[in-house]
Amino acid sequence: MLRMHVNCLTRNALQQNSLQVAGLKGYYGRYLAYVYVNGTDFNALLVKNGLARVYKEGEFRKKAYYLQLEEIARSNKTGLWRIAEW
Repeated sequence: MLRMHVNCLTRNALQQNSLQVAGLKGYYGRYLAYVYVNGTDFNALLVKNGLARVYKEGEFRKKAYYLQLEEIARSNKTGLWRIAEW
């Protein structure tokens, strides 16, 4: 069910006209990205809805903001926080 919600949200976002991706390398050398759909922070949308967790290793510009959104989702038992305690 959660997977279906993420797929639907992502598909809808990708059908929008304006998609911007700003990438960086993370703590373990993996590429990470900020994704914006029509100017909206798609990463924040996923975290806020409990559809993604925050990458906590290393530092990045929006870390505090994303952690705040994650805590709200966790407190409200939204999305993955409804079924798991990570």
